[in-house]
Formats: sequence, structure tokens, C-alpha cells
Amino acid sequence: GGVSWAAISSGDSVNFNEVVMQNAFTGWILGDNGRMLRTVNGGLSWSNAVITIGFDLNGLSRAGSTLWAVGEVGTILRSTNSGNSWTSLDAGSRLSVNWVDCPSVSTGNAVGQTGLILRTTNSGASWNESASPAPSVSCYGVKFTDNDHGWAVGDNGTILRTTNGTSWTLQASP
Repeated sequence: GGVSWAAISSGDSVNFNEVVMQNAFTGWILGDNGRMLRTVNGGLSWSNAVITIGFDLNGLSRAGSTLWAVGEVGTILRSTNSGNSWTSLDAGSRLSVNWVDCPSVSTGNAVGQTGLILRTTNSGASWNESASPAPSVSCYGVKFTDNDHGWAVGDNGTILRTTNGTSWTLQASP
């Protein structure tokens, strides 16, 4: 797989920012202006997901049937039914959230603009902001191997690491 690629028109002109596949058939695409598409046939066709938000959506993560989407001005959305409906959650921050990773249904971690690091351990009911060792740096990716061990990456070769999910340290970039 992956040797040849075929273009499939979405009929859209917005920028798409993330794609996540649950399996070979079901997946989602996020994009600017709150655009979200869903496929149930392996990407042969895409339909609009019902999202009533006009902000850019930047990142998507899945744990079981729970999906998390993040974006501009602190947007965090959660679906507990595989993307059929979505709930807006208040992260407290109005900085843009660029990426999210959820190693479990209850635990989620997000990074974003100018040092923003957010964490929930109660399925998004509340989000706590962690201090970044590089507060002026925007991060664009975060990945956890379990609920406590993770890395975030960002501007100017920045690599951040945590071993408890809440305290972050700066790692040297070669």
C-alpha cells in the first residue's frame, strides 16, 4: 500500500489540516473555517460532518469511539459517538490549539500558540494549563506513549518532554 495515489475531489477549496482513519473504511478530515469531512467507505467519498463553528480546526485524535478536535481561539470539540455529534468544551485559553493527542478516553493533551500546553484527565470536563519551559514558542505536534510520557515539538527546533504528563522539560535538538 501507499505506492500509488489517486486524487479524489472533495469539492472544497478550504485548506485541510489533518486526517485520521479509525480503520480502512471510517475516517475524518479537518480544515479551515470549521470544515470537517467524514468517510465510511475508505475515502471513496466524503460527507460533511455537522459542526457549527467557523474557526480553523488544526488537530484530531481518537481513543476508542471518542474523538477530539482542536483549533483556533482555544477550540476543543469532543465526540463520544464516533463523530456523529460534537460538543464544544471550554479549555479556558483563547490561544490557538494546534495539535491534540489522547492516549485514553479520559486523558488528552494539547499544544498550541506561544507555549500553550493543556491537559485533561476527566474526558475534557476541565483542562489544566501546564507551564512550558519555552513560553514564547508555539508547538505544532504532541504525542504520548501512555497517559504520562509524551513529547511536543515546535518552532525553532524545539523539543519538549514530560514523564508525568504535567511537568515539561526542554530537550536538546541536534
